[in-house]
Amino acid sequence: MPKIFDAEDVAKVEGYRDATDRIRLYPHRHNATNMPIWNGGLCASPPVTARVNAGRWIADCECGGAEYVAPSAPFFCFSCGNVLSQGKARPVTFPSNKVAIEEALLEREFLPSPSKNPVTAMENSVKLHGIGHDWTPGESIKTLRDQHRIAKSLKEGKVK
Repeated sequence: MPKIFDAEDVAKVEGYRDATDRIRLYPHRHNATNMPIWNGGLCASPPVTARVNAGRWIADCECGGAEYVAPSAPFFCFSCGNVLSQGKARPVTFPSNKVAIEEALLEREFLPSPSKNPVTAMENSVKLHGIGHDWTPGESIKTLRDQHRIAKSLKEGKVK
Protein backbone atom coordinates (compact mmCIF):
# COMPACT_ATOMS: atom_id res chain seq x y z
CA MET A 1 0.00 0.00 0.00
CA PRO A 2 1.42 3.41 -0.89
CA LYS A 3 2.24 5.68 1.99
CA ILE A 4 4.26 8.71 2.94
CA PHE A 5 7.28 7.32 4.76
CA ASP A 6 8.86 8.75 7.89
CA ALA A 7 12.00 7.96 9.86
CA GLU A 8 10.27 5.12 11.74
CA ASP A 9 9.44 3.38 8.46
CA VAL A 10 12.99 3.85 7.19
CA ALA A 11 14.44 2.51 10.44
CA LYS A 12 12.35 -0.66 10.18
CA VAL A 13 13.26 -1.20 6.51
CA GLU A 14 16.94 -0.78 7.40
CA GLY A 15 16.73 -3.19 10.35
CA TYR A 16 16.84 -0.75 13.28
CA ARG A 17 14.57 -1.00 16.33
CA ASP A 18 13.21 2.52 15.77
CA ALA A 19 14.15 5.96 14.41
CA THR A 20 16.13 6.96 17.50
CA ASP A 21 18.08 3.70 17.34
CA ARG A 22 18.86 4.52 13.68
CA ILE A 23 20.24 7.94 14.65
CA ARG A 24 22.40 6.36 17.32
CA LEU A 25 23.74 3.42 15.28
CA TYR A 26 23.72 4.52 11.63
CA PRO A 27 27.33 5.81 11.47
CA HIS A 28 28.65 2.70 13.26
CA ARG A 29 26.69 0.26 11.12
CA HIS A 30 27.93 1.87 7.92
CA ASN A 31 31.54 2.25 9.10
CA ALA A 32 31.29 5.94 8.27
CA THR A 33 34.46 7.27 9.82
CA ASN A 34 33.80 10.83 8.66
CA MET A 35 30.12 10.89 9.66
CA PRO A 36 29.17 12.72 12.87
CA ILE A 37 28.00 10.58 15.76
CA TRP A 38 25.11 11.69 17.94
CA ASN A 39 26.28 12.46 21.48
CA GLY A 40 22.94 11.27 22.90
CA GLY A 41 21.92 14.74 24.07
CA LEU A 42 18.64 16.47 23.36
CA CYS A 43 17.97 20.18 23.16
CA ALA A 44 14.74 22.15 23.29
CA SER A 45 15.51 24.42 20.36
CA PRO A 46 15.89 25.39 17.66
CA PRO A 47 13.36 22.94 16.20
CA VAL A 48 13.44 21.86 12.57
CA THR A 49 10.29 21.82 10.45
CA ALA A 50 9.10 18.68 8.68
CA ARG A 51 8.16 18.67 5.00
CA VAL A 52 7.37 15.99 2.43
CA ASN A 53 9.79 15.36 -0.43
CA ALA A 54 9.30 12.48 -2.87
CA GLY A 55 6.96 10.69 -0.47
CA ARG A 56 9.26 11.06 2.55
CA TRP A 57 8.95 13.17 5.69
CA ILE A 58 12.26 15.02 5.97
CA ALA A 59 13.61 18.15 7.63
CA ASP A 60 16.33 20.47 6.46
CA CYS A 61 19.37 21.50 8.46
CA GLU A 62 20.98 24.92 8.20
CA CYS A 63 24.10 23.24 6.84
CA GLY A 64 22.22 22.17 3.72
CA GLY A 65 21.72 18.57 4.79
CA ALA A 66 18.33 16.90 5.14
CA GLU A 67 17.30 13.82 7.09
CA TYR A 68 14.28 11.58 7.54
CA VAL A 69 12.08 12.62 10.47
CA ALA A 70 9.22 11.16 12.51
CA PRO A 71 7.03 12.58 15.26
CA SER A 72 8.47 9.97 17.63
CA ALA A 73 12.15 10.87 17.20
CA PRO A 74 14.44 13.90 17.35
CA PHE A 75 16.33 15.33 14.38
CA PHE A 76 20.01 14.63 13.89
CA CYS A 77 21.89 15.78 10.79
CA PHE A 78 24.46 13.27 9.55
CA SER A 79 26.09 16.01 7.49
CA CYS A 80 27.08 18.40 10.28
CA GLY A 81 26.25 16.54 13.48
CA ASN A 82 23.86 19.29 14.62
CA VAL A 83 26.78 21.65 15.09
CA LEU A 84 24.46 24.56 15.99
CA SER A 85 23.13 22.60 18.97
CA GLN A 86 26.54 21.27 20.03
CA GLY A 87 25.80 17.76 18.76
CA LYS A 88 22.47 17.44 20.55
CA ALA A 89 19.43 16.16 18.65
CA ARG A 90 16.73 18.73 17.98
CA PRO A 91 12.93 18.64 18.15
CA VAL A 92 10.91 18.34 14.96
CA THR A 93 7.79 20.38 14.26
CA PHE A 94 5.13 18.52 12.27
CA PRO A 95 1.94 20.08 10.93
CA SER A 96 -1.19 19.49 13.01
CA ASN A 97 -2.90 18.19 9.85
CA LYS A 98 -0.19 15.63 9.01
CA VAL A 99 -2.67 12.82 8.29
CA ALA A 100 -4.77 15.03 5.97
CA ILE A 101 -1.61 16.08 4.09
CA GLU A 102 -0.64 12.45 3.60
CA GLU A 103 -4.14 11.55 2.42
CA ALA A 104 -4.16 14.42 -0.11
CA LEU A 105 -0.73 13.47 -1.44
CA LEU A 106 -1.68 9.82 -1.78
CA GLU A 107 -4.64 10.78 -3.97
CA ARG A 108 -2.04 11.63 -6.61
CA GLU A 109 -1.47 8.92 -9.13
CA PHE A 110 1.98 7.41 -9.56
CA LEU A 111 3.74 4.39 -10.96
CA PRO A 112 5.93 2.79 -8.31
CA SER A 113 9.48 1.89 -9.18
CA PRO A 114 10.37 -1.82 -9.21
CA SER A 115 12.57 -1.52 -6.10
CA LYS A 116 11.93 -4.13 -3.41
CA ASN A 117 12.65 -1.45 -0.78
CA PRO A 118 9.28 0.29 -0.25
CA VAL A 119 10.88 3.61 0.72
CA THR A 120 13.06 3.65 -2.39
CA ALA A 121 10.10 2.57 -4.53
CA MET A 122 8.06 5.55 -3.34
CA GLU A 123 10.97 7.97 -3.65
CA ASN A 124 11.68 6.84 -7.21
CA SER A 125 8.07 6.46 -8.31
CA VAL A 126 7.15 7.94 -11.65
CA LYS A 127 5.21 11.18 -11.31
CA LEU A 128 2.03 11.13 -13.32
CA HIS A 129 0.56 14.44 -14.46
CA GLY A 130 3.84 16.16 -13.57
CA ILE A 131 3.42 16.35 -9.81
CA GLY A 132 4.97 14.28 -7.08
CA HIS A 133 4.35 13.52 -3.45
CA ASP A 134 5.66 16.80 -2.07
CA TRP A 135 4.37 19.25 0.55
CA THR A 136 6.00 22.36 2.00
CA PRO A 137 4.93 24.13 5.19
CA GLY A 138 2.20 26.62 4.44
CA GLU A 139 0.59 24.64 1.62
CA SER A 140 -3.05 23.92 2.41
CA ILE A 141 -4.91 20.69 1.73
CA LYS A 142 -6.98 22.64 -0.80
CA THR A 143 -3.78 23.70 -2.58
CA LEU A 144 -2.56 20.10 -2.72
CA ARG A 145 -5.85 18.91 -4.17
CA ASP A 146 -6.01 21.84 -6.61
CA GLN A 147 -2.49 21.03 -7.84
CA HIS A 148 -3.55 17.46 -8.50
CA ARG A 149 -6.82 18.43 -10.18
CA ILE A 150 -5.19 21.04 -12.43
CA ALA A 151 -2.25 18.81 -13.39
CA LYS A 152 -4.59 15.95 -14.22
CA SER A 153 -6.87 18.25 -16.26
CA LEU A 154 -3.91 19.63 -18.20
CA LYS A 155 -2.64 16.15 -18.94
CA GLU A 156 -6.08 15.07 -20.15
CA GLY A 157 -6.54 18.29 -22.13
CA LYS A 158 -9.47 19.37 -19.95
CA VAL A 159 -8.32 22.59 -18.35
CA LYS A 160 -10.96 23.74 -15.84
